[in-house]
Amino acid sequence: MRLITDPDRVEAAGGALLRRVGEWATVGGVAGTGFEAYARILHPVEVTDEHGATRRSPWREVAAVTGAQMHPQVQWWAVAGATPDQATDCYTTTLANGWQVDVDLEGRMDPAMMAELTTLLADHADPATDVFAAIWAGWGELHGPAALYLVASDGPAEEQPGPSSVDDTRLLDPGVRRATGNGPFLAWPGREMVVFATSLAELGDPEYGYRNGIAWDRRFGPGPVPALVWPRGDAWVVATEIDWAWTLVGGSRSLVDAVLADARFESFEVAESDALTFASDTLNG
Repeated sequence: MRLITDPDRVEAAGGALLRRVGEWATVGGVAGTGFEAYARILHPVEVTDEHGATRRSPWREVAAVTGAQMHPQVQWWAVAGATPDQATDCYTTTLANGWQVDVDLEGRMDPAMMAELTTLLADHADPATDVFAAIWAGWGELHGPAALYLVASDGPAEEQPGPSSVDDTRLLDPGVRRATGNGPFLAWPGREMVVFATSLAELGDPEYGYRNGIAWDRRFGPGPVPALVWPRGDAWVVATEIDWAWTLVGGSRSLVDAVLADARFESFEVAESDALTFASDTLNG
């Protein structure tokens, strides 16, 4: 990933997509309007079962326990067995069967899932076409020091690893840190973003962020990930709103059909005008 620091190049990369922004909190408001079709990919949640075993699970497995109805505009509060007024309080919850469930991928598509998605995107893009990634400038990790050192442990302090273990690479590139404060930005409404040149091959490696100075730390896992990925010419887009636990894919009918048919993703087809707010789940509300 190469940070784009020229405002004209940011405009050339993302200006056309920016001008397609739809209404706030709708599919088109997050992914841009005008695509032939859209898919909504739900981020798996972390489930610790009654025996203490932990795994990644699709929403439908939790819904099978709570009795929630799965549908294109389903909201997590419903899947968790909560009510709309509890929507912000159920990202960690215990189900009646003893499962502990954590929504830990809000605003962040798992890089491993993104890598899987690139295998479909590659079939709908010329390999020579430039690809761009925009990361929300508001992530706290992007405003910190060049090396961030945190330890959370119940053990004695003298047994914890020291800061020297972080020094192999710079976690946060100084240029990225400056850009998150000063731009140039892709001025998506309410979500200023810094733009990088990248490739599907690069994003196809789930560890790409550890090499690119975007505040990933191997001891704690991936940090900030792109809110938008798209090719020059805007043939498709992959969009993750920071307050949502899902990712949108906009593109051709054939691309979206491929996403919907792929068992690696728990996905639904949605329309660009669909709202995806807490109040949008009227079937379970």
